[in-house]
Parts: sequence; structure tokens; C-alpha cells
Amino acid sequence: MACSFEDYDDKDRSLFPLKKMPFLGAGLFRVTHMSWTYHLKHNLAISYESEHSAAYSHWHEGYVVLYHPMANAGDYDKVYKFKSGVRYFDIAFEWINNGLMLVALEDGSIHLVKLPFPNVLKSTTAETKHSSPVVQVMWMPDWHGKEKVDAKGKPLPNVRVQRFLSYAEDGLLKFWWVRRYVGFTVYRTVHLHQQAISTDMDIRYVSITCVGSDYHDRTLLYIGTRDGKIYKYNTMYPPQTFDCVLDAHVGPVIDIAINYYNRDVFLSGGQDGLVKLWRGNGPAPVWAYWVENPVASIKWSHYTSYVWAVVTLDNTIQMYNLERQPPCGLTG
Repeated sequence: MACSFEDYDDKDRSLFPLKKMPFLGAGLFRVTHMSWTYHLKHNLAISYESEHSAAYSHWHEGYVVLYHPMANAGDYDKVYKFKSGVRYFDIAFEWINNGLMLVALEDGSIHLVKLPFPNVLKSTTAETKHSSPVVQVMWMPDWHGKEKVDAKGKPLPNVRVQRFLSYAEDGLLKFWWVRRYVGFTVYRTVHLHQQAISTDMDIRYVSITCVGSDYHDRTLLYIGTRDGKIYKYNTMYPPQTFDCVLDAHVGPVIDIAINYYNRDVFLSGGQDGLVKLWRGNGPAPVWAYWVENPVASIKWSHYTSYVWAVVTLDNTIQMYNLERQPPCGLTG
């Protein structure tokens, strides 16, 4: 019989882990990302990077491990090892691309893996990779080419080209094609405003700390920076065209979450301990929530447009319902 929280008193309500996944081997590793594998049922993918040590090279090995949570805690299905720490990975969400996983590494490179096989299909070259650690990599919907006809005038199957985006600490947002025989090719590069370094008058780009994407088609991006600004960018526009630039937070913007039901409504969380609710291109937030500690992550609920949750660096999870008089916490 199904149970709900309403069946228990407040003192009996708690969360407990079904399984605890062990770290790899006896070395020191740090978990960087976690995701369910959509096409491999009941499998959980977790990425690791080894801790830095002055006694070794700056770049350390990284892993992506496919666990089966319902098996023994010490058992795992597959281990994918890389020569650099794994910062992030993304598994394709379109059915035709099932099993394709992008892996972003600390040395600025990106690899394409076909799960559950261990071989790397494609990777960036020394010329195309980022010059600093990749913060995030994200699949975008396949591009459908224009319908073509053969010599007899019969329509040919539509051309589908895989694409994705990535951004790194170097302040560059890159959009990539996945070519069958060529590999990865960059078709668009976006950077934010420039800053001059007084020591040698070198020019660098403002560092990107997070990117919030539209859930449905991922054409709308909100780009957060280390200096507390948010850039609104539409991938259908020219590369350096931004709808607006918001002065959002004092300090870095940690996470941005776009509402699943209205992509003009989004949340931003900063290191200043504030979560702000924005609407459209307005210069000021609709609401600002003080959560007492720096934000680690924020997410909108899938089942309603009013509920969202925030995780702070003191390991606290809070949920809010905007249908009530905000700020009104459901849990704390």
C-alpha cells in the first residue's frame, strides 16, 4: 500500500539513504556531478576528480562510474577513466541519441562516449579545446537540415546534426557540431564583456560561473558571472547580442533555474546568500529571499510552476511555494 507523509507525525518524518555509493579505491576523490542514465534503467552515473597535491602533476585522473543502486554497495557496472579530472558530464536526452555521453574535463577538453561501451568516440583537439577547466557541458536538440530531394525529385531523409554547448573558466561559451567523420567543430563562440589586466594590459573575458537553459528547446540562456551579473542570451540572435544585463548579486552567481512553465520567469542564487525571482527583462527582481548561507543549487519543481527548492552550503534544503505569501517555506 502506498504511504504519504500525511500518514506520519512530524517527529517520524525523515529522509534516509537507500544506498551509499563508495568512493573509488583508496585515493582521495571528489564527487563533481551525478545523473540518472535514461536508457539504462536503475543506473546512476557519478563523476569524480582526484584531489590536487603538490607532489603530483597539476592534472589528475578522473572517472565516471555507472552504479546500480539496487545492487550491493560495492558493485558497479562500468568505470570510465580519463587522464584529467571530470568536472561535468551530460547524457543525451533525445531518444535517437540514447547512450551518448559528453564528458567535460579539467584540462579543458571534451570527450564523447557511447554507453555502456568504454571507447571514446570523439574528442576536442588541442586547438579547439578550452584553455581552462570546463565548468559544464550541455546537449542541445539536434539540428534538422532542410529537406533535400534526389535526382528523381523524391525527398531524402532529413539531415540530423548533433550539437552541444560548453563553457569554461576562460569566459568562453562555445557551441559545437558533432560531425561524423570530422569530430567536434565550433560553429559559434560567445564571450561576455572584456576586462584589461593592468600588469601586462592583457585582455581576458569575464569568468562564467553558471548557465541556466530553457527546459524545452534550450534556445534561451541566462549566463551568470563571477562579478554578480546575469546576461540574457538567445541562441537565435547574433553571437554578441544580449537582451539584457542584470546586476543580480554581490559576488558570484552560483546557479540559475528557469521555470518549466514560463521561461521568462527564473531564479538566481548567489554567494551572498540571496535567491532572487526575476520576470522578463525587468531591471529589478520581483522577490528576494534571504537563505542565510551561500547557495549551492536551486531547482524549480516539474509538477507545478509555483514550487522551488534551494540547497545551501550548510547542507540545508529548503522548499518554497509561491502560491502562499512568500517567502513561505515548506521544509527547512
